[in-house]
Amino acid sequence: MTESTDILKKLKRIEVYSRRVVNQQMAGLYESVFKGSGIAFSEIRDYSLGDDIRRIDWNVTARMNAPFVKEFSEERDRTVIFILDGSASTFFGGDKRERMLECIALLAFSAAGSRDKVGLLIFSDEVHEYVPPRRGRSHVMSIIAKILAWDIEKSGKSTNVELALEFFSRVTKRSSVAFLISDLFAEGWDTSLRLACRRHDVIPIITKDKSDRTMEALGVVPIRDVESGEMQWRYVSRKAAKRTARNYDRWLEDVRRRIGAAGADSVELESGKDVAKSLGRFFEMRKRRSR
Repeated sequence: MTESTDILKKLKRIEVYSRRVVNQQMAGLYESVFKGSGIAFSEIRDYSLGDDIRRIDWNVTARMNAPFVKEFSEERDRTVIFILDGSASTFFGGDKRERMLECIALLAFSAAGSRDKVGLLIFSDEVHEYVPPRRGRSHVMSIIAKILAWDIEKSGKSTNVELALEFFSRVTKRSSVAFLISDLFAEGWDTSLRLACRRHDVIPIITKDKSDRTMEALGVVPIRDVESGEMQWRYVSRKAAKRTARNYDRWLEDVRRRIGAAGADSVELESGKDVAKSLGRFFEMRKRRSR
């Protein structure tokens, strides 16, 4: 079986699964959470008791010698950009890449069902791919195909979230929804996230694998840094393994704090957890808060 044939088969399976989950579990949630780009004039109608007097169209009222009000509706022209971490660290761990792909597929098909434009940005230590936003399921399929074809050989050795957010802000002038999908093993992204959040709805999606937090007590073992490529021999004791877990927990709390300080909401995709349910809980939280 050729690589292209394998990708096509995977693409079809992802499409069938994603559309079924979107229809059965996420129907209406996406649409209720993400608003359009603004408010547009809809029509002029007769004034009714209780209408806001600030909406009275005084020109029409004067001509018709009766009160009329302006009716407005939400513009549904919305753009969704996926900012995907393609660095080497995202290939480390059990199912991190699979969950990232599933997450994008579910959100992209939800967006396509709402006739939103969808775009893609893949980065590591540089911006590797940028697919401008367009509408349609065929466009969503082409985006997923690009992600399927991405492998560790194309990845840079480090993760530059700051660079990716700055590129996104530069090429996306109109207010958009941006999903930043990464393990966030990077520094220096606080300011760029805060600036991006001033214009856009930026939602970091943190991918977590149990291997990020845990380390077995194995004695002397070779450990390779997946981003630098450096190999070192380390003695891994039970005490060291526990320290690794504590350090990861402290790091994660700090990441959550920094995201909140930037004015963003976040989603956490954990190893072994249902991606659709994680997204559903996020949508429900947003929906409750907007009431």
